[in-house]
Amino acid sequence: MNKFICSDHHLDHERILVLGKGRPFDNINQMNEALITNHNAVVKPEDYVIMAGDFIFTNDTVRAEKMVRRFNGHKTFVWGNHDKVLRGNNNFGFQSKVHYTEDDIDDVVNKMSRKLCVFHYPMYSWNKQRRGAWQAYGHCHGSVVPIMDAMFPGTWDIGVDNNDFKPLSYEDLAIKIRTTYKGQAEDRRHKDNVSK
Repeated sequence: MNKFICSDHHLDHERILVLGKGRPFDNINQMNEALITNHNAVVKPEDYVIMAGDFIFTNDTVRAEKMVRRFNGHKTFVWGNHDKVLRGNNNFGFQSKVHYTEDDIDDVVNKMSRKLCVFHYPMYSWNKQRRGAWQAYGHCHGSVVPIMDAMFPGTWDIGVDNNDFKPLSYEDLAIKIRTTYKGQAEDRRHKDNVSK
């Protein structure tokens, strides 16, 4: 089983095509199908994937569930700010729906395990941050990456807008986070504080 992470699909959201940087699709149906195709090209049915919010813009619960089930993987859903239709007891094809989640991720550069904290929003502080934990967030559509990189080494915007409109494998996420470090101070300070 491989692990993946993503957020901010904004399925059926017409305005997302022009908001912020916009998206390179002619219409919403083309975008929806491209996001599903891109996802299923890398995530297999047996894989695990965290989807960190803002999944679909609809009030139709039947459509929402149908769309969720088209995406491969055992899915953990982290609530975003546009997910009203997914509220309630129906799991919609997600294995769990949470406000926040943590997992372990391998730092492929330093060959060590780290804690990965996942939110929909970028956070100023997160669990085990001072012990080298990393943060994955969405919501910003790539707009705050330079700010977060400068202020908080060990973070990455996992929104599809920031990652070629597809999920990131944990390995690719680790590489992206590592390449944002401006220096090695964080590693020297937390060298012996590996998360277990």
